Amino acid sequence: MKDSTECAATPVLLGTLLEIVEAHRGAFRQERPFLRMQTLLLGQLFTFARHTVTQNLLSLGLTDADWTAWYRLFSQRRFDEEELARCLFRQTLREQPPDQPMCWA
Repeated sequence: MKDSTECAATPVLLGTLLEIVEAHRGAFRQERPFLRMQTLLLGQLFTFARHTVTQNLLSLGLTDADWTAWYRLFSQRRFDEEELARCLFRQTLREQPPDQPMCWA
């Protein structure tokens, strides 16, 4: 029987997701909004209802706290949307074979 005090390594899929998210850090002016957005991204994975900020917070168990900072991410310019799009494009392009056409939808 394995010792239950041993910590398992970070699962490959989660590690890859966090690596992709980390590449987008430069689009955020401060660390706190980046961490909030990272948390909302993880909330998206666990939300089985409508994918709204409210449902994300509910999935994460954060509905008892003040929601102001979460909504401020989208109501005020806390990140550069164009930079996020460029990062996503670069990340996607890196996975694209150079001899294949790239299709976007």
